[in-house]
Amino acid sequence: MANIAGDNPYNRFMTKLFNIVELNVLWLITCIPVLTIGDATSAMYFVMLKMVKNEEGVIYKDYFRFFKENFRKSIPYTLWLLLVTGILTFDLHVTKAGISYGGLIVLVIVAVCIFSYVWALFASYDNTVRGTFNNAWRLMATHLPQSLAILAIQVIPFLWLILKPESFARVFWIWFFVGAGAACYVSSLLLRPVMDEIRPEET
Repeated sequence: MANIAGDNPYNRFMTKLFNIVELNVLWLITCIPVLTIGDATSAMYFVMLKMVKNEEGVIYKDYFRFFKENFRKSIPYTLWLLLVTGILTFDLHVTKAGISYGGLIVLVIVAVCIFSYVWALFASYDNTVRGTFNNAWRLMATHLPQSLAILAIQVIPFLWLILKPESFARVFWIWFFVGAGAACYVSSLLLRPVMDEIRPEET
């Protein structure tokens, strides 16, 4: 939805909300082929990073333009995501307790943070896969408050689902249509200043 809110605070809020829902639905649909997860997530960050500065245009047009133009370049990132997710999931399933399990939890936390920066960097700058991951690691380590906040935003819904499935079920459909978009929007609010610190030549 285009920005048609004018100066009315209520209209601005509702426009943002509808835009977030629209992006959430677009992201869900375009993630279905699995191999497009990286492209879809980066496209959502591309639009969200513009939204937090009130620079968005027509939401679906911006989304699909980025999605179409960057599909091939996004495939290595998606493959890395699937590989890391598969390895960590398998190891967590095999390792039930102890120091090794704690170490795996730390790796999961680091992976979630790094990939959040990866998608934002891929959405913002043209770089190699190696360069993007190196920058993501560096930014995660040097912006710990933002990293921890982003981690909480990404992880809390899943902890809620695991620990309190009955209460989570009551808001499942709200989370389904808004959750990923809302998490990406708040993450973009935190990441936008970080992205603005980076000069193109640094990437």
